[in-house]
Amino acid sequence: VASAIVPVQRIDIAKRVMESGRDFFADKPAVVSLGQLDAAKELVRKTGKKYIPYFGERFENASCTVAENLVKSGAIGKVVCINILAPHNLNIKGRPDWFFEKDKFGGIIADIGAHQFDIFLTYSGASSGTVKYARVENFSHKEYPQLEDFGEAVLVMDNLVSCSLRVDWFSPEKLGTWGDSRIFIVGDKGYIELRNNIDLCKPNSKQSLYLCVSGKAPKLMDCSKEKNPFFDNLVGDVLNRTENAITQKAAFKAMELALKAQKLADETRQK
Repeated sequence: VASAIVPVQRIDIAKRVMESGRDFFADKPAVVSLGQLDAAKELVRKTGKKYIPYFGERFENASCTVAENLVKSGAIGKVVCINILAPHNLNIKGRPDWFFEKDKFGGIIADIGAHQFDIFLTYSGASSGTVKYARVENFSHKEYPQLEDFGEAVLVMDNLVSCSLRVDWFSPEKLGTWGDSRIFIVGDKGYIELRNNIDLCKPNSKQSLYLCVSGKAPKLMDCSKEKNPFFDNLVGDVLNRTENAITQKAAFKAMELALKAQKLADETRQK
């Protein structure tokens, strides 16, 4: 597992790990450029080992698993739109030096936004998508010129599901947690809202799922005691060479879309 390693260096660590006969599991961003992504794909092809990024927002939240099962069961009908809001607490005094160097952390969309592209693929049922719009800015931290404190992107998936995300470093410190993440999954018969990290004004609440379906009263589901099978599945995948936790193709596609959105945002900002 590579979590404390500077993001830009993770591909170098992965090479040593995978060529020694082991799988590689890294915090996001698992790579910081499309060139590194190509290198990761080649490592998988060459070694037959896994290169899996830790998309923790879905992997560690049972509410995301409940939502996935509801979507697959047709509870909200056909998915047509997914919107994600993911504000984060900057906690600037606790950040390492590399956090403020763009070439080392990859950019806000590629970094903390990486989770969202995995979620888009999972809930939309799509196999890919096209980035239509992306933007990054440094609104309020000019003393760190390479830091991006705001990012947003819009995608259309290959099955025509519309997806959008917003990430930022403006989550208030008094919130008491790293951020107020919200996921909205809209279907043609209803919608799901996930409040994974905190449900505002409800003490000690998180892992909340709101289900609103045509013809039925809205339902609040507390998913905090539900089990997320990701890590059990990942261990099984490593032992049995299966792909139950996440497929390598899906992992790479989420990374690719995040990097393409970051690249578009960078190009747009430079104009």
